[in-house]
This record gives sequence, C-alpha cells and structure tokens, in this order.
Amino acid sequence: MSFDSFFDGAFGNLAFVEYSTDSCQTWELLQAVMPGSDWTYVTVDLSELSGIDNNIENIQFAFFSSSYYTERWAIDNVCISNGPAPVFGYYVYLDETFMGETTPETTTFTFENLVYGTEYTAMVRAFYSCGLSEPIYYTWTSTYLYPPRNLANNYVYNTNEVELIWNPPVNAVGDSVPEGVLSFNIFRNGDSIANVLYDSLVPPDFEFSFSDTALNPGTYVYNVSAIYDLSVFDTTLLTTGESMQTEDETVEVIWGSSLPFFEDWSSASFDTQLWQTDNANWLINILEGSDAPSAEFSWQPQMEDYSVSLTSNFLRADSLSEGSIYLDFDLKLEDRNSTANEKLVVEYSLNDQSWRQLKTFENNGSFDFTANSIELSHRVMEDVFQVRFRAVGDNSYNIVGWYVDNIHIYRQCKSPSKLTGEYVWNSEDDLGIEICWEAPVIELPGDDYCYLHWDDGSNAGGIGLSDGGHFSCAARWDAGMLEDCNGMSITKISFVPNDNGFDNVTMKVWYGENAEQLVSEKYVSVSDLTIGVLNEIELDIPVEIDVTQVVWIGYTINNSISGFHPAGNDPGPAIVGYGDKISLDGQTWDNVSDFGPDYNVNWNIVGWAQYLDSPGAKPFPLIKSVFNNSGSKPVFMKNEKIVNANINTNRELAGFNIYRKQIGYDYQLYAQTPWQEGQDDFCFWDAYPDVNIHETYFYKVTAQYNSEIDDCESAAATAYENPDEDFVEVIVTEIGNNRLREVIQLYPNPASSRLFIDSDAEISHISVYSFLGQLMYSSDIEELTRVSLDLALFDNGVYLIRIKSPNAITTMRFVLAR
Repeated sequence: MSFDSFFDGAFGNLAFVEYSTDSCQTWELLQAVMPGSDWTYVTVDLSELSGIDNNIENIQFAFFSSSYYTERWAIDNVCISNGPAPVFGYYVYLDETFMGETTPETTTFTFENLVYGTEYTAMVRAFYSCGLSEPIYYTWTSTYLYPPRNLANNYVYNTNEVELIWNPPVNAVGDSVPEGVLSFNIFRNGDSIANVLYDSLVPPDFEFSFSDTALNPGTYVYNVSAIYDLSVFDTTLLTTGESMQTEDETVEVIWGSSLPFFEDWSSASFDTQLWQTDNANWLINILEGSDAPSAEFSWQPQMEDYSVSLTSNFLRADSLSEGSIYLDFDLKLEDRNSTANEKLVVEYSLNDQSWRQLKTFENNGSFDFTANSIELSHRVMEDVFQVRFRAVGDNSYNIVGWYVDNIHIYRQCKSPSKLTGEYVWNSEDDLGIEICWEAPVIELPGDDYCYLHWDDGSNAGGIGLSDGGHFSCAARWDAGMLEDCNGMSITKISFVPNDNGFDNVTMKVWYGENAEQLVSEKYVSVSDLTIGVLNEIELDIPVEIDVTQVVWIGYTINNSISGFHPAGNDPGPAIVGYGDKISLDGQTWDNVSDFGPDYNVNWNIVGWAQYLDSPGAKPFPLIKSVFNNSGSKPVFMKNEKIVNANINTNRELAGFNIYRKQIGYDYQLYAQTPWQEGQDDFCFWDAYPDVNIHETYFYKVTAQYNSEIDDCESAAATAYENPDEDFVEVIVTEIGNNRLREVIQLYPNPASSRLFIDSDAEISHISVYSFLGQLMYSSDIEELTRVSLDLALFDNGVYLIRIKSPNAITTMRFVLAR
C-alpha cells in the first residue's frame, strides 16, 4: 500500500493505519506514521496479510489520528497493488545438461573449457516457491581459445625492471598444450608491449618469461594472451585468433635514491646522482657556490617565453610514515633587470605524475646565497617522488643566473625537550637520580594541508543537553575565508568527545548562510571513538571546497544520557559566530557563547583539507535532520584539568629511549619508558644501588616512533638549563644537594590523607608521578608558597613530586601509607 500524507498540527503527533478482516467489527494496528509538514510519500508493506495461506477473504483499511492537537491530516493517492513473486535463484543448463545455480541477484554464468568452433545452446530457468519458469535459450558457436596460465612476477624492490612468468595454455583435460598456439602477447596497462614466441617442444609446465625494463616508479597492470593459428580448427580459416587475457597481475615498481639525499655538486656533474636537464642553460658553475661549485641556470643562450628544468632522480619515502621530511637548499640570484617576470619555481611530483608547486622566487633584485627549507611531509610521505627547479620567464636576458646549492632532503622526527636531571636523597639506601623531560609537540601538517579550526587545540570541558537528545555543533567560515584552501578537498573531520554520554555521532559538512545545504555526512559509533582526545574521522567521499560558499564543519550527536557533556570544547574565549555554532532543532543556529559567560568557548572541531590527485566530490544536498528536544537547554561542564587535544593522532609516538654513560664510557641504551596519551611530562627514576655514591652519570633521552612500516628515533632532547646541550650530568653525593631542598618542605611524610608543600619561592606547577613514571596528577599553581594536596584518590605507595618555581625544578619523594 502507498499513499501521500500531509499534516498540520503539533510536531511529533502520530497517525495510524489499521485494518479489519471482519467487516469493520474489530480493527488491528498495521503501522504508525510520523506525518511530515508537507506532502510525504508513505509505503506500507502488506506481505504479512497477502497470499493464499493467510485465508483472508476480504480486508478493509482505515486512517486516523487521535491527537487533540492535530488540526488536520490528509491522505491522497492511496494505491494497493501486488508485486512480482520473489525469485529464489536461476538454474543454468548447457545443451540440456544442468551446469549450476545462481543467487537471485546474479544473472551471469561462465561456461569453461568450450571447444573452438563448436555450437552450444544455453538455457536458463527461474526458480520460484511454486516451481520452475519456462526456459529461455541462447545458441552460439564458441570462439573460446585457452588462455595462458599462472601469470606472476619476480619484481625485485628498488629496481626498474619487472620480470613476468607464465605457463602455456592446456586443454580441458589439462595434460597437453592445445594445437595451434603460436605466441603470446604481453600487455601493460592495457597496451600491447611485446610478443613472445611459443616453442612447441616445451612441456605444459614450462615457464615462459619476459622482462619489462626501464620503468619509472608507479603501478603497472600486466596481462598475457595466447595467439593461435585458426587453420588447425578449420582449414578455411587462414588467420590467427587471440585468446582472452590472463587475470591482472599488478606490480608496484618502487626505486630511487634513499633518504637522506644530499647534493653539493662536488662531482661537478649532473650525471653522478642522475639529475636531468632540458638544455644547456643548466650547468655546473665551479666558481660559484656555498661553497663552490653550484648548479646554475644561465641567461645564455638567451631565451624568450622559456621553461627549463633541473630534475632530480626518483627519491624513496615509500617506507617512511613517521616524522617530517624536509627539502633544504641554498639559492642565489644575480639579477640584471628587476622585472619580477623571471622566476625559479620549486616543484615536486609523485610517481612520475603531474608536478605541483612548492615555492616561487622572482627576480626582484639580486641576493646572495640564502638558506631555504620546505616541509614535504604530507606531500611525499609513504611515496616515491622527485623535485625539480624550473626556471621560467619572458626573457632570460633580464637575469644573469639562478644558483642552487646544498640540496638536502631528509627525514627528521620530533625530539623531546626540557631535559632535567637531579640527585634525590633521603638516606644512604634511599637515594637516586630523577630525570624528567617534556614530550615532543607534534607539528601540524605543512601547507599542502588546510587545517580548519577555531579552537586552541586543548580540551577544557564539554557541553550536553539538560534533558538529553540530539544537537549539532559546528565551526563556520564565511565565503572567501578559505581562499588559501582553493582546489583542496575536505577529507577528514576531527572532534573531541568529552565523555561517553552519547550513542553515536554523525560528522557533517554543510554549505550556506544558515547551513541549509547538508553536503556530506559520516556516521560513527561511540565504540569506535576514544574519549577525551581528538578523534580523526575520514569521510567516505571527500568534498571539494567551494570558496564562494559559507562552509560549516561539525557533527550531530545523540546526547542519550542526560547529565553528561559529550561535546568537547576549548577554554575560550569564543570566536563568536565562527567557533561556537550550535543547533538544538537541526534548523536554526545559535552561538553557544550567547547562553552565558561559562559558554564563552569554541568547539574542539578540526577540518582537514588537502590536494587530491582527483578532486573531491562536488557537493550535493542531503536530507537534514530535524530534532525535537522539548525545551532541553545546553548545560556546561568545565574540566578541572585542561588536556591537549592531540591534534596529530596519525603520529605513532611509542615511547622514549633513555641512554646512560659514566666518565670514560660511551652511551648505552639503559631503559625505555612508554608514551602515555594525554601526558606531557615524563620522569624516570634511577635508584640506588643502580647508581652509586660519589659517581657522575650522564643521560640522554630520545623519542621513539613506530608504525606498521616504519620506525624512527629522534635526536636527543635538549637540556632545560642549557639548550645547547643534549644531555644532563648528575653527581651522586651523600647529602641532599638540591638548590631548593632547604627551602621546600613536604609534610607529613609518610602521609595518610593530605600532603602539604611549603616553599620560600612561589610555586608555579606541581606534578606527581608513580614510582614507574606514570603521571598521576598535574596542575598549574597561581604563585602560591603553600599548597595542600588531597591524596584521597591515590593508592598506597612511593611517589615523586615535581615542583616548578620561576628559577628551578625540584623533585622530591613522599610515601602514602594509610
């Protein structure tokens, strides 16, 4: 049954469809209907009431709404119709012989091992609950020729050659090669590239081979077919025939120079590291450089409307996923006429594809060798790439030359920082060395990404609804604000779920002054998310940015448990009208900051846009969700501790390596500490008897990054008190030698419920660590000299407390014993 429905009344009232099989004496509910505010097409399934087995001789239907608030409910175009009987499958025959059965959704079948030149008749019958249908037939003469078998490859990584291997065809029995095989055609990406002759003296299991050489990095799909002499089947056919091709054999060709790559032109040749040039204007200048020689683009021979490149060999970053990749180089310009029309463009390309611009320099006046650095990370990571320096312009006479030197392409992983080391003493058998450091702050993607956000990158609390229900949060950009992202596509949306008081969330992209056009959405279950940190959600279909539109990025969340605050926010202040948009009904939008001073915050919402090889999908409107929250209002909850939103969750920081040495020895890997998500400060305790009295110890700390394909160890952390050093030196004595030990007191120690800290210097920050280095508590202090620490939530044990003041960092131990 189908009908059109129209409703005018209080939203949320239901209408009903009922049926009677006893001439309207009794009625049964068939379906409840949520009417729309405009004509809505409704379909009701009557299959449970249909069929001979139901023994229903007559049936009547009724439509009604019992709500007092309904002003009118109208229906139109009621239609009751039957549908086709369901098909359970298809039976397939060949020359009246049953060959197999398919599912109802499958309407194709492949006959194998047909003999060339033989006439066949296929038959298909549909299978129903009541039996088989009448058959349909198709008759044809087979032109099937047995194809080659077992196509494979022996590609060797970091080479530019693919060796293909295969076996010749065999007949239906499989014991011999069919008559008439002459040769094999080799195909690469659909194009025929070679022909290999067949030798009739070889056995059926013989492996034929072909090597495809001088390939650039990239993905290649290979196939092989067999060429037959058709006269062996019919003497009147003085032609050849070609079999179907083998299944695809896909090969990823990866080769090139490894990183780090360095070129200072000391060999005075472009050939040494396989640089390519377009013409003689690029040359090695043995008199210029930083230091000489350098690569020069010379104005002579003079050219007009020119574009001449110096292109690197292929470079391999395919096995790299961690850290950042940089291109450094020194550049000099000797200018003649400062027209700004002569340019040097730095570009990169992936897998021999199109070139993309990194940076452009113009002839606005001469300058000496200047250092330049460009981050390549998100452009080339996990790929093979090239870089090139392309001189372009109107007339090369306007310059004397561009000079490029010291080209350095390398990978670097972010290091820890603020390394400190202190001797901690209480008694002869209760002493040790504590070293502490700060975790690396992972940098944001480079300018090949647009990082769209208004928040400050930290999660300070959350917002929910007083009575629960659906609501939407969004960040907004006016038309023209995203000019720097023109040509990019939104690929991911990130947000912070502050707590687990929700069932699901749908990430969304809207366009329009009031977000009236929903153009993309992605449903996410709460079980797929991590609470309290920034979660990256990849859109199924990227959305190309339209810079002429107002762009909204956010989500709709089902706050299923009242009293919870799932929508994470920063500490503010709000970027009013941009970082704080909220909709309680799915139609109208407010600024959450308008609800009161506590709501002066921005949502933790991040949009990621990037250049794609093919643009994202053009926006198309989706159906918007409308909510009925029955007067529920936003409720704010502030977290006592602000945690970093961890905006770069694609970096696999695994932990820290701790190296130790003594005088006269080299550093050795001494210990490892795992990284804890959301923790900024880390400490390691090296205790007696692993450290001895009257000894000096040196420590270094590095960050370790791991992924499925890569691992990377950073450089050592710089010292807090001396950033020029990457180690700390600690001398173990028999006395308490901390500079502030005599002016900082902890009591009582051991403690039972509360610990007091007294200091002559103002305290700015306190951190408490377990004896294994796990951060248990961290808080900024507002320049107090006495602090009371509640230990109610701590377990019994030994703890380290790290106290920061304006001039020092002091670490002490205390014991909790109840």
